[in-house]
Amino acid sequence: MSTTLTGALGSGPLTLLVLGVVGLIGLLVVARMAFAPTAAAALLVVVVVSNISGVVGQVGPASIYLAALATATFALVLGVFRGEVVLRYSPVFLLFAVFIAVRALSVVFAATDVEAGIAELTDEAKGLVLLIVLTLLLASAERPHRLVALAVGVVAGFAALTAVQEFVLGNSTSLAGLSGIGVASEVTGLGARHAGTQGDPNFWCRVLVLFLPLALALMWSRSEGSGDDRGEGGTQGGNHRTEAGLRWRWVAAAGALLLGAYLSQSRGGMIAIFVAGVLTLMLLVRNRTRLLAGTAALVLVLSLLPGVGSRLATLGSLTGNSSTAVADPSLAGREAAQKAGLAMFRGAPLIGVGAANFEVAGDRYQRQLGISITEKKGLLAPHDIYVQQLAEGGLVGLVGYLVFYLGSIALMLATRRRWRALAALGYADETEQRLSTAIVASLLGWGVASVFLHLSTLPILLVVIAVGASLHLRAQQAERESGLGDLLALPESRRLLPTGAARFGPSPAARTTAALLAVALTTGVGVALRSAADARPGYAATVRVGIVPVGTGGQAYAYSVLDRARTVPTLVTLTQSFGDEAAGEVGLSADDRRDARLAVIRDSGSSSFRVRVVTRRADQAKPLATAVVDQLSRFLGAQQSLYGVQTLTTTAPTEVGKSRPVRLAVAALLAALGLAALLAAIRPARVPRADGSDDSDEFDEPSGPLIAHRR
Repeated sequence: MSTTLTGALGSGPLTLLVLGVVGLIGLLVVARMAFAPTAAAALLVVVVVSNISGVVGQVGPASIYLAALATATFALVLGVFRGEVVLRYSPVFLLFAVFIAVRALSVVFAATDVEAGIAELTDEAKGLVLLIVLTLLLASAERPHRLVALAVGVVAGFAALTAVQEFVLGNSTSLAGLSGIGVASEVTGLGARHAGTQGDPNFWCRVLVLFLPLALALMWSRSEGSGDDRGEGGTQGGNHRTEAGLRWRWVAAAGALLLGAYLSQSRGGMIAIFVAGVLTLMLLVRNRTRLLAGTAALVLVLSLLPGVGSRLATLGSLTGNSSTAVADPSLAGREAAQKAGLAMFRGAPLIGVGAANFEVAGDRYQRQLGISITEKKGLLAPHDIYVQQLAEGGLVGLVGYLVFYLGSIALMLATRRRWRALAALGYADETEQRLSTAIVASLLGWGVASVFLHLSTLPILLVVIAVGASLHLRAQQAERESGLGDLLALPESRRLLPTGAARFGPSPAARTTAALLAVALTTGVGVALRSAADARPGYAATVRVGIVPVGTGGQAYAYSVLDRARTVPTLVTLTQSFGDEAAGEVGLSADDRRDARLAVIRDSGSSSFRVRVVTRRADQAKPLATAVVDQLSRFLGAQQSLYGVQTLTTTAPTEVGKSRPVRLAVAALLAALGLAALLAAIRPARVPRADGSDDSDEFDEPSGPLIAHRR
């Protein structure tokens, strides 16, 4: 629970004196940091990752976050004029701007509560400023990895504080909001679910997921020489890893992050932190023995902790087949919220209901679906970032978010490849390569955790992406300074060896992968088209029918469990033939008959099936479904069958087929991607031109022989 400074001190002369002293000290710090861009960046990083602004609250009309952002912005401007900071462009600026743009479109064209949407856009615009300012400051810093270490240390410190809160203080205080304990524990032996500085244990755990790979990258490092041994192009970096005991310091930090995730008791966070940890080890550790040992140790630690298995096991409570099964109320609420979010998407598939309008639109959709989501009967959040984007922004919103999210991951993969090449050539050590690798794992872990959470703690995500963007800018600068130019962008299949020309074109493995991808996408096109064909607009009604034996004694015994395997499919097939007769009985015209669709589906493993009809008009669906069942019943009676049918349930007509344009659009998108993959698979090999100029793929490994030859 957050507190404010004035609330803690009260109101009176003492408060004014304290605020005056704090303000004066703050002004002196700001004035000093304005002439030290790295210090300003460090202040901004600490304020954001610690969420100290949310803990303290508003201090007058502003916040600590805005003050730190303004200080860093001023330091950036002053650093540009002093020649200490160079203005450069990073692709993540455009990627995040695209995300903000599609969010703005949803507010303009779809939002009911425009003020809430504008407030959300304002926060995201501040995030864009944060991303630009921090990226440029880190790209110009001498040792940006120290700021990464600072961020990891701060988050790990707060994670360790939750352990102190639980095991030493007994959850007796929130430590002025620095260690939130607002949620009761569901694990025997633990007093509370800890939320750190975020106020919510699930969001806190997702923050820990972001920083665990960075801690592992700092931990899993080998001592290396300084830049003096790398020749003229050497870069100064990595000396921090030669300090005594530093490696074990990051072991402790990683342990604190894992312990903090455990104390949060977040189910989605536990899954995400396991995925991020294992993925980081797979990408960082080259020794298979160490990799297996590290993974086994991680699995062992997680499995031995009490409450982990029981918490994760509750995820299956929603899929229980028993009608008496009681699902976890939290999970039931999340499932209901996601159903409402998907209903919002179906109602406005292109542009959604508007950014920050999920709760506003939720009341209407909650009544339509007849669901109760919380004890207060109100819709709180979608609890799924992808459902949130679909609900608030439609397909356009989801695509905008994925452009930003997946584009950032792609940029980090390219950055990792560049630093790997620079390290192989002796122009850098492995520090930057390991950090860019860890950021890839961090972002993937964020994506997994976000399956269970909506968009929040965005500034902290932007800090991690800003670190990655600065690594990309520094890699480009290192290439220019070493005289390599754009050679590191050349893929392996286009290497120009000293002995002669090499072919241009995909490798055999790449061709096989592209061909398999084309086949998979083509299959997806077929599924999407079939789904679109079945989703024609109309009104649907369903009658559930039970098969019962006729008579008693031996005749009743004849309908046995062994007989169902033949009898039920026979009656299901027979029911399909009564569509035309039933349509004539209820008076459907020839045009209405062509549009009507009949489907008979057997209930798995039982002696019942469902008759579902879709008609053009709402008043035709239920009579037609009932008429089909009557036709079957009369036929069985006329044949003196041992079995009859009885109606179990009948549903009212519901409108269907609204999603057909969306399914057709998905089919078209899959077809375009499949065609692109097919063209990539069949692209012929070419001989490079004499000047070596040609398009290149940034994601392939560089050519060491080519670079050596060109040098």
